[in-house]
Amino acid sequence: MTLADLRFDHPRVFWTGSLLLAGGLAFGAFLVVPTNPFFEAIGINGAQRQLIAAKNAAYWYTRAMIHASAEELHFERRFGSVVRYDGALIAMLPEGDSFRERRLQFADVVILSPADADSAVRAMRYKNARFEIYEDSKSVVWIDGKPLNISLIESGAAKPDPDPPTNIVDLAFASYYWNQVSGENHE
Repeated sequence: MTLADLRFDHPRVFWTGSLLLAGGLAFGAFLVVPTNPFFEAIGINGAQRQLIAAKNAAYWYTRAMIHASAEELHFERRFGSVVRYDGALIAMLPEGDSFRERRLQFADVVILSPADADSAVRAMRYKNARFEIYEDSKSVVWIDGKPLNISLIESGAAKPDPDPPTNIVDLAFASYYWNQVSGENHE
């Protein structure tokens, strides 16, 4: 069957397919529009970021639904700063009237490149951070409203844990990206 046959013998299929193809090409062109001041001013680059954030939110929310619930999991919330990564995250946390180093692990991520992880941590060195610490040493580190755990994944220094023990981190990541879609937090 040729395209002409399809057009005349099955016009609904032909036009539906044509519209889907044209829409797919337009969507693809939208995604590859470069970042520049003009496209930023008319809102295309912002819409691209929101679309990517929606995709990421759906991914993390789906992971949260698949993995074990965190209903019984309790966490300790501490404030401090990150110092370096040397196989473990070294954080400065207050104890009494002074700060002490504490070794933590990034929750629900697998570090692929310790050197890249150390670079990412050092870039955030001594910034105010909120630590949500689970199971004594696993932590989600929030700096400027964004989990450092996500920054490690986005930079390629880490990947999501394929089988996390709970869904609490997946829910935190999904919440972060949904807030980006709704415009509540900006990078």
